[in-house]
Amino acid sequence: MALEERRSEEIVVCALPFSMTRQIFGEAKLSAEKQRVIRTQEYFPVEKVFLQMREQFWLKRGLTGFANTDLTSERFWTFGSAKAQDRGLLLSYVIGGKAAKLDQLDEPGRLRLTLADTDSVFPGASAHHEGRRSKS
Repeated sequence: MALEERRSEEIVVCALPFSMTRQIFGEAKLSAEKQRVIRTQEYFPVEKVFLQMREQFWLKRGLTGFANTDLTSERFWTFGSAKAQDRGLLLSYVIGGKAAKLDQLDEPGRLRLTLADTDSVFPGASAHHEGRRSKS
């Protein structure tokens, strides 16, 4: 039967995190595989710190703006145009134990630590930095 032909009460779309669905769908008639996924799904702390730069200075140095490190700021991604003189974002993306460490800091502390890490990977970041936000 095509999706369009099904009655609406035959279809359920659930966008809740599994931590909630474990409680809600405990008695539901779901396949064994769906029940297993709901029961075993794990969550980890994630921290994102966005650093706005006046220009994408890393492009002038032949860098992509993407990096993996052994610092607290484990990964860097970049967002912006392909023009070095345009504003851009460097995003620090941290998962797991290092994210939990950042979560223990207040926002100014998270931002200071991340900017220091960014300067280690992309020297001169502090001089080009003009704004920042973090999201846990």
